[in-house]
Amino acid sequence: MSAQGERRLTVLALGSSHGDDEAAWHVAELLKSDPAFAGRCVSLASPWDVLPYLQTGGAIAIVDACQSGAASGSIHRWPARGLPSHRGTRTSSHGGSLNEAFGLATSLGCDLSNVVVFGIEVESVEPGTGVSVAVRQAAETLAQQLRCSVPRTRQV
Repeated sequence: MSAQGERRLTVLALGSSHGDDEAAWHVAELLKSDPAFAGRCVSLASPWDVLPYLQTGGAIAIVDACQSGAASGSIHRWPARGLPSHRGTRTSSHGGSLNEAFGLATSLGCDLSNVVVFGIEVESVEPGTGVSVAVRQAAETLAQQLRCSVPRTRQV
């Protein structure tokens, strides 16, 4: 397959400056220096910001912080259509949810079959706190997994 014919992955990193909610942005920073992700790794602040990317029909990995009750630093993977809804008391720090954005995208005719969501389990999303060690390590692990998922062209 030619370099132009390869399936290109776009990474959308949702986050905020509230503690571990920076996890996805950390993943994005790690990937932005990789030529395989040049121009295709974007840091976003709201689930609504993903809509223009969903309209492309390309392969998309969305990275976001989550709180499901699993151990801090756990990495979850869901298809866009299988993303669990958040029934807990915590509201999104983004002013909406990915499920709401996916619902709108679907009603606009977007194909979500090539969209996968990675959630990094967080400890704290309190303003003024930094990213915890477990979450930083998970971000590094996920960045490496995403690097390994992208086909590389060989130099001849």
